[in-house]
Amino acid sequence: MKINVAEMIYQIQKKGEHIEEHPIGSRLKYKRKKLDLTLEESSENICSVSYLSKVENNLIKPTPKYINMLKKKYLMDDEEEINRTYDADLNEMMHVFFKQTTYQKKHEKPYEDYQQFMLSFGYFVLTNQFDKSHDLFFDIMLFIPNLPIKSLNFLLALTARVLFHDLRYSDAISLLQLMNTENQDIITILIQQKWLMRNAIKLNRYLLFEKIYPVYKEHLISQQLFNEIPLIKLERNLMYQSISLIQQYMKETDKIDKHMNFKTLLIKGFYETNQYEQVIKLTQNNLNHMSCLYYYILSIEKLNQISRLKKILSNISIDKNEYPEAYLIIKHFKFKYLASKEEQLKYLRNEILGYRHLTDEINVLYMIMMDAFNLFQDHHFYKEATRVINKFLPMMNQLSK
Repeated sequence: MKINVAEMIYQIQKKGEHIEEHPIGSRLKYKRKKLDLTLEESSENICSVSYLSKVENNLIKPTPKYINMLKKKYLMDDEEEINRTYDADLNEMMHVFFKQTTYQKKHEKPYEDYQQFMLSFGYFVLTNQFDKSHDLFFDIMLFIPNLPIKSLNFLLALTARVLFHDLRYSDAISLLQLMNTENQDIITILIQQKWLMRNAIKLNRYLLFEKIYPVYKEHLISQQLFNEIPLIKLERNLMYQSISLIQQYMKETDKIDKHMNFKTLLIKGFYETNQYEQVIKLTQNNLNHMSCLYYYILSIEKLNQISRLKKILSNISIDKNEYPEAYLIIKHFKFKYLASKEEQLKYLRNEILGYRHLTDEINVLYMIMMDAFNLFQDHHFYKEATRVINKFLPMMNQLSK
């Protein structure tokens, strides 16, 4: 199910400006519904129905007297202890998300209200279970108007990560830019900056990247996160196809082999500077890693080694949900090189001309556009070849703004 970014933005705009860090009203409403009680049943001998309704929607702050009476009625657990544990788990998740390290802790504690949903959503995103992330996201949407600022910021970052996986880089940027980092901890700021730059690279938005890069680098230094600096420096230089820097890092073979992020960036750099033989050399022994397989196949095609490419395509199957970027390219090449004329035309008409979203990555869109244009031309469907250009060029121009 597709994440509706416009609806999410609308829900955020409905938020009040002053939301408590752990709003008691939302929690009381959650517990009441969990116990299957009506407003009338819950407020009986405690307060009026309208008063409880306003409390649940965080329109007024109840007095301790009413809070204690309602907690007793709902048999609620100790609120302060739950909040402390939630804060600790949320902080841990944010550090894992920023550093992109492995996360295995599954949350089955008695959290209430939005907390359990947030931590479960975070768990699915951090463990790359994006199908489950999609399903749970629609439950979390209900809590957005009352989410505290820290939880909302992390929700925006997590959702942007899901959109990145879905190749929706422009939508991811829209959500990341909604994060309110004023008076927030440094990890929140670093997460926003890092993922804004990652999405900007996919869209060739050099101005956005350059605006964030120096500030992000200063923050890394101030926090003594020195291991993150080489990665972002290399990413920046590869944007400008700095071959000398690529070659400099190639000398540090041991370092590269131990850090797949370095290796992936170098492979990408060689590919984008047309050094396809170097790409094949670096990737051919690591084809179980999707980034390596992705650039390996692209490079073989660039070298016009078609028989070799056909053999690989005939023996490979990719999970769309797990590796959407590799799936898109491999599927496209299968139709381009293995399909009959009828199958090619059906693919071009239904999935290239008729499909609304393939990817936001400019370079991939350009390649698909030119392939589709040439295939239609080869089959003498010149009007449809022109339609491909008319569809893709405005889309690409919009994405690069």
